[in-house]
Amino acid sequence: MTTLAATANIPNFGAFDRAPVPALNDAGFNRKFREDIEAENHQPEAKQKPDDLYLYVRKNYHHWFNWATIGLHTLGATLPFISFVPKTLSDDVKKAAVNFSKYGVPFVVKLITGLEALDGKRTFEAIARFVPTALMPTVPFHNFQVPYGLSSGINITLDQVMKKTGDLKKEDGFAVNNKKVIDGFKDLVSDLFKPQVDFKERTRIFLSLGGSALMFLGAIPMMLFARNDLNSTFSKIFGSLRALGGFKGDLSLIFFPPGETEKIKKTLQKVGQFFLVPTVMDLMQRFMNLSEDANEIFNHAKTALNTVAEVMWSSISTERNVNQKQDQEPQGSLHGHQSV
Repeated sequence: MTTLAATANIPNFGAFDRAPVPALNDAGFNRKFREDIEAENHQPEAKQKPDDLYLYVRKNYHHWFNWATIGLHTLGATLPFISFVPKTLSDDVKKAAVNFSKYGVPFVVKLITGLEALDGKRTFEAIARFVPTALMPTVPFHNFQVPYGLSSGINITLDQVMKKTGDLKKEDGFAVNNKKVIDGFKDLVSDLFKPQVDFKERTRIFLSLGGSALMFLGAIPMMLFARNDLNSTFSKIFGSLRALGGFKGDLSLIFFPPGETEKIKKTLQKVGQFFLVPTVMDLMQRFMNLSEDANEIFNHAKTALNTVAEVMWSSISTERNVNQKQDQEPQGSLHGHQSV
């Protein structure tokens, strides 16, 4: 009782407990916090979720194709050597793997990303995407890399040109973007012979342009005259040119990755790394007299790695369109895309 009586005589005792509570509850930051939470809770679900789902699928479906490619070709290469697996099953899996790379990737991934490139008003990029769609069904399993040599030749040059010209904007239209690419290509060729260009830049141009040229010189004659051959003299000469061009192009992507964002640069660097092994394997296969089983293993391995690289490369068309669209949107409208 004495203590309570004493505290009752202290001036303003308890005022701290009573006075600040209403003030804190009405503070500006608390009101703003409640408003933000209410706004978040009242976002129309039907409007947000389809956009998020569409963007998620659009940006990630190529990963699913890559896992399917690796899985099918791994099974296709290994099942024939497992004694308890019926031959009919291993043959069916091999056929599924071959058809997936021959028709599935070109007619889904390449076709979609080619349309993405056209939507972004990037003509040469679209051509590079569509080439495998047109040519892959015409070649046998061991020559899947030949038509990809044509698309890679365009891709490598185009991406290195864009390093000089900058991003190709959708709003500029086909005519402006095509002129930028053509002028950039001329400047790139001119830089190769300018004495003031430093060694690193000259090496980048030499690897990319030289690689593209060799891929064209090898792939075009192969497609015209020897698309079914593996070890003929003609295929050894021109298949080797295509492989050597691919090797130079792979090095240009690994050591001098182009790209308008860090993510695209890293993707192109990975593309070069994935391409390098099947490129060497294809060159070896031209000159080695392998058994049928060994050739099948080579075919599955190089097709799996090559297809993964091609799908990763194609996904950049989608990445560019998404980046440009988000750059044009008001900052607040990007809320729905942050988790993608």
